[in-house]
Amino acid sequence: MLNSMRSQVTYLSTYPMGSIQVGELQRGQEREWDQFVTASATGTFFHQTGWMNVVEDILGHRCIRLVARRGNAITGVFPISYSEQNIRRLPGVSSPSRLWGYLR
Repeated sequence: MLNSMRSQVTYLSTYPMGSIQVGELQRGQEREWDQFVTASATGTFFHQTGWMNVVEDILGHRCIRLVARRGNAITGVFPISYSEQNIRRLPGVSSPSRLWGYLR
């Protein structure tokens, strides 16, 4: 299930203010993600890529980092963590130990 979700699929939606493209964060774009989180009034440590590395390396969860862009500018981020142990209850959560994870 997770492997099929991790394909390089990009979603495109059109809104009145222009199109928004959503896809996985690519290697080398972590700094841009973290700068967006830091600049957001609702951004927390738990949204940063460093925390997702901890979740993967220490907690053993798999993470998907979705990023929304309008043109080249990030307009939103959504970190998703998967735990094989919880696959029947709630396989994907925005961030372990947090109630929400998306920023816009």
